Amino acid sequence: MKYLKRVKLLWRPSVLLFLFVLGASSQSSTGKDVQRKIIHVEKSVYRDLYVTELERRQCIAFQISILESCRYLDEPNRIYFEYIRLIVAALPWALPPQNILIVGLGGGTIPMLLGEVYPDAMIEVVELDAAMLKVAKSYFGFTTSERMQVTISDGRVAIKRALRKGKTYDLVILDAFDESYIPPHMLTKEFLGEIKNILKPKGVVVSHTFSGSDLYDYESVTYEHVFGAFWSLAPQGSGNRIIVAGQNISASETERWGRVDTISHLAKKYNVDVSGFQSMFNQEADWEDVRILEDGFSPTALLSQKKESIIHREKSLYREIFVRESKLLRCLSLSLEDRQSCVYLNNDDRVFFDYIKMMFAFALLVNDPERFLVIGLGGGTIPKLVQRLYPNAKLTIVELDPAMLNVAQDYFGFKVNQNTDVVIKDGRVFSKTALREGVEAFDVILLDAFDINEIPPHMTTQEYLSELRQLLKPEGLLVAHTSLDSGLFNAESATYASVFPFIKQLSTRKSGSRIIFARESVFPKRRELDQQAQKLVREFARFYIAIEDYPAELVPLSPWPDATRILTDDYSPVNVLHHQ
Repeated sequence: MKYLKRVKLLWRPSVLLFLFVLGASSQSSTGKDVQRKIIHVEKSVYRDLYVTELERRQCIAFQISILESCRYLDEPNRIYFEYIRLIVAALPWALPPQNILIVGLGGGTIPMLLGEVYPDAMIEVVELDAAMLKVAKSYFGFTTSERMQVTISDGRVAIKRALRKGKTYDLVILDAFDESYIPPHMLTKEFLGEIKNILKPKGVVVSHTFSGSDLYDYESVTYEHVFGAFWSLAPQGSGNRIIVAGQNISASETERWGRVDTISHLAKKYNVDVSGFQSMFNQEADWEDVRILEDGFSPTALLSQKKESIIHREKSLYREIFVRESKLLRCLSLSLEDRQSCVYLNNDDRVFFDYIKMMFAFALLVNDPERFLVIGLGGGTIPKLVQRLYPNAKLTIVELDPAMLNVAQDYFGFKVNQNTDVVIKDGRVFSKTALREGVEAFDVILLDAFDINEIPPHMTTQEYLSELRQLLKPEGLLVAHTSLDSGLFNAESATYASVFPFIKQLSTRKSGSRIIFARESVFPKRRELDQQAQKLVREFARFYIAIEDYPAELVPLSPWPDATRILTDDYSPVNVLHHQ
């Protein structure tokens, strides 16, 4: 079975955030400084590096708001990025190394971890930017020593020098990224040939790439050309791919599992199930036969070759709706740039947008919900998930645009069944009508009403939230999708807090979204959330939702300035943005 791949990603998946305006002062009127605090700016000849803090997380960010490295301040052994766990899982392919080369320092997580796993090894790190080394030392606990050396150089240049000096390594880790992807000159057959030549006879290279890259096929054929058959680790839903290659990596199962046992006790300290990942390695050639990447054939040019077509246009009273399709994805758009809803063509269960996964953290807070209200249909991902996870629940969907319903049914697999009602109506009009008619209250209300860029103003006010509160059962829960990058961030917080006595928020890595959970009753304690998450892990994994991660991320609302004005029908978001 082919691994799921080739999501159209032209950035680092799992790390792109739309969280803050660079240079914003601590008195920013948007409140973004409250959400993500810039604690240091390091100038370099390449880019400004920003050290930021958000609640318990400290990160290095590039100028375009891409997180390069992160750590948990109160949990130093907790690994932040999934791909680092995958790199650790690849270590048993290598013999216990004496000499290790790491290309790409970041905050120093990988070299520090390898220094603990292999305390007798000599570790050399190559980092292009001296400012990155300074930040790693000053803010992320990285230190150099006799056995941990750092060279400030381009990775390709450093490897050419190593070849000239006759240096060889047991293990090479490639984790070099600029703001967008792996530098093009470090993807070619010539570069990989140089890597191969600095490996010892049984040496191994472990390379971090992405399962969703537009270069997936090209990278694969290039590695195969240089190394022959190689091993891949690309857990479904992670977005990452780890390539393991070498001159002779045909380690027997007995040898590899022996090395698994050797490092597992240290890996558990970092919550890495090394043994659990081993069965996921495969040698399946799940790529197309394309041109090998060469120094004279730039990967950069390939990234501009879009392989996406418009397969349908739907006219409506409000806008034109586009359905776009690539090899892997089908997406609903309200313009030629945005994506409102997406499905994987080869796995309809797999959820594409992280904010939807986050919204389903409601399952930790409401036991056995029987009645759902979904406001905003889009392509139907949210109601489809409700139908599959809670097949006996009653589901009411409110959607303004009848053309949206047509597209969701015809192109995105949404179906109306005996437990599902679709109401074509403005969300605010529905709430008023439902209250007037005495509609039975709901256990969960999922609010995901967006036009192209923002929530309709009349669906952000105190009056509207009060109407939704009245539509909830006493133990019911409102789940609202909002944006971390909104100029209304503080005003939204203040408005929700004026209506609901108990509120939490969830904002995870890479999403750029804030999910607000609001109710009249208290939230379960952390221990109860963890217990509930463990009950749901297997069921939610089918949809690539890591429900077990959310108890730790569910936190109170960030504070807002005392002068923040509550949004009302008489004081709309348009007024707020105008004043700003």
